[in-house]
Amino acid sequence: MPGIVVPALPRRLKWCARPGTADRVAQPGLEPPVRATVLSMTGQANSIGQAAGGPVFGVIGTAASLTTALVGSAGLLTPIVALYGRFGRERVPPRRRARRDP
Repeated sequence: MPGIVVPALPRRLKWCARPGTADRVAQPGLEPPVRATVLSMTGQANSIGQAAGGPVFGVIGTAASLTTALVGSAGLLTPIVALYGRFGRERVPPRRRARRDP
């Protein structure tokens, strides 16, 4: 059973994170063509990063240890969290609640 669940876990986690990432990257108020371009570029950058980094960290995991590969990949991604925090707060306007007239 763990052999089936473990490979599917990253895919499910990415699926859960996608709406939050899309909201942060493509800010509300962008024109639809610009928003589509930003989301497309984000997806392409993700694919390129996986294709370039995956084999490298696979070799590290095989040669050294899985822990070393995971710590290395986490270290590589840590600055991204700071960038999301910094730029996300500045550009995302607060959401307004719809007013209902009685």
